[in-house]
Amino acid sequence: MTCRPGSGQPHTMPLATTVRVKDDLILALDCATDGCAVALVRGPRALAMESIDAERGQAELLLPMVQRVRDAAQIALADIARVAVTTGPGSFTGIRIGLSAARGLALTLGVPVVGIDCFAAIAHGVPDELRARGLTVAIESKREALFAQSFDAALNPVGDAVALPPDELAARLAQRTVVGTGAARLAAADPGLVLLPDYRRPDPVALARLGAAADPRTSPARPLYLRPPDAAPPRAKLKLEALGPAWFDLAAALHATSFTPPWDVASLAASLADPTAFGWIAIEGAQPVGLILARAPADQAEILTIAVRPEARRRGIARQLMAAAVDEANRRRAESMFLEVADGNEAARALYQSLGFTEESIRRRYYADGQDARILKRKLAET
Repeated sequence: MTCRPGSGQPHTMPLATTVRVKDDLILALDCATDGCAVALVRGPRALAMESIDAERGQAELLLPMVQRVRDAAQIALADIARVAVTTGPGSFTGIRIGLSAARGLALTLGVPVVGIDCFAAIAHGVPDELRARGLTVAIESKREALFAQSFDAALNPVGDAVALPPDELAARLAQRTVVGTGAARLAAADPGLVLLPDYRRPDPVALARLGAAADPRTSPARPLYLRPPDAAPPRAKLKLEALGPAWFDLAAALHATSFTPPWDVASLAASLADPTAFGWIAIEGAQPVGLILARAPADQAEILTIAVRPEARRRGIARQLMAAAVDEANRRRAESMFLEVADGNEAARALYQSLGFTEESIRRRYYADGQDARILKRKLAET
């Protein structure tokens, strides 16, 4: 059994379809309305999806959903060829979170990201037989007006998207079948409209297929707003997730943005198989932005690796990861902590110095590019 997006029944399960599309693995993300949805689609097959109701908390929900869908589909994140994301209209916060997550994943994985508006993603989830006379997608705005756009039976847009009160919108509709999060309020304004309540939110499988066909140059991952926000969105907070198997694919891709050669999944797994090892992946909003891996055998702790995505640097992320590692090493009763840093990495050396690390020794020409490695040490809290 499957459930439609917006039906209120969470699920993560394999799916199968028959539509023929390009044979690429597409990751689709949606949290632009009142829920979260994720799908993985390869060519004609939808491999797995998950859809849940969620008006709030999408930043905490979205990436774990990606991991569950990946596990259900039994694929590696590195196999993804493209990320597709809904761009609105809808919830200002949800749109921002979805776009942030999609851009972060695409950048980490080195793949394109495309934006698809919610009108198209909802319309393309409606079966052919239910839209023989066209349909209108109405999306809730939490204000008097509804966001709406009409489509013909072949799903070609009929006119531009509008923001109108339900009475005024109903009076001008030629496409009388209505779907979307605002469809019930629209149907209440005109009993002659045909309401399809099962098709409320963007269909993540349809979103993936639209994303597979879209051109990244003409379908950018930018928000579609039909009215200005009432206030600036809240600033994202950094959340640290324990680095474990569920995060290995993402962590390896993130590590590759900072190091050549990077640590792969096998390297991460081998390091964390050591019972003295520990680490975290840093999530900002819904984006993975950094990671740290350390160990604390006996009375000495060591930072094995730390990485922050290039565009997220100089915002205190590495400092917070280091603080977490120091705290954990103290909890494990380590007396000192060591790390190594390339001689030419002046920004990192300045950070470590500000955290109390001092130079202990030098390993000449340690790195592949011929740079020396400086070994730094910090004394930890006495226990």
